[in-house]
Amino acid sequence: MNKKCIVIGGGFAGLSSAAFLINNGFRVQLLEASPKLGGRAYSFLDNKTNTVIDNGQHILMGCYKETLNFLKLIGADKNLLYQDKLEVNFVKENSQLVQLKSAPLFYPLNLLVGMLNFKTIRFANRLKLLKVFFKLPFYSTKRLSEITVYDWLVKETQDERVIEAFWKILAIGALNTNIKNASAKMFVDILKEIFLNGNFAATILLPKYGLSETYCEPAKSFIEKNGGCIT
Repeated sequence: MNKKCIVIGGGFAGLSSAAFLINNGFRVQLLEASPKLGGRAYSFLDNKTNTVIDNGQHILMGCYKETLNFLKLIGADKNLLYQDKLEVNFVKENSQLVQLKSAPLFYPLNLLVGMLNFKTIRFANRLKLLKVFFKLPFYSTKRLSEITVYDWLVKETQDERVIEAFWKILAIGALNTNIKNASAKMFVDILKEIFLNGNFAATILLPKYGLSETYCEPAKSFIEKNGGCIT
């Protein structure tokens, strides 16, 4: 290997960049100022409880193609739990547990019927919810680049209670931004990736272990075993 590359930062992006560069024949040096790898996506041992805690809770989905390619490359894909079907728990203000889960049908009916059965939302509003998903393939996201997620949902006649109980949770989880500031274009692009690319795309994947053990340690091992160095 005679090509050399320096990667600055050992967060998720830095580790994945280093791994893919090594896989393509580069000699990589990764620079990280912190004593830990992972950036914001790492785990630590809480001394009081002797429990491994993630710095921030993270999930993956089947539509994260390049992320899953990275985890497979470093041998970390075995550190994930795959849901057999879409199943998400929602806790209402009265502590009642409500599930959004796909029906035992073929794709995409399994997802559509699952939403139709999401009983935390009134039936009439569930139909409005489905209307948005039926329209997903036909949205021109360029037209959405100037408005927020909230503005788009209001334009799509989504009830405020539905926005609060469903859309807000989904949007913040996907974009990590308040829906009154988040880009409608980005959100619709994500919805298309999740719901229009087959059953696996909507599958939720959970780490079996803390994030550092799940991918930071395998990434470090892969980099160093393949001629890279981390300093």
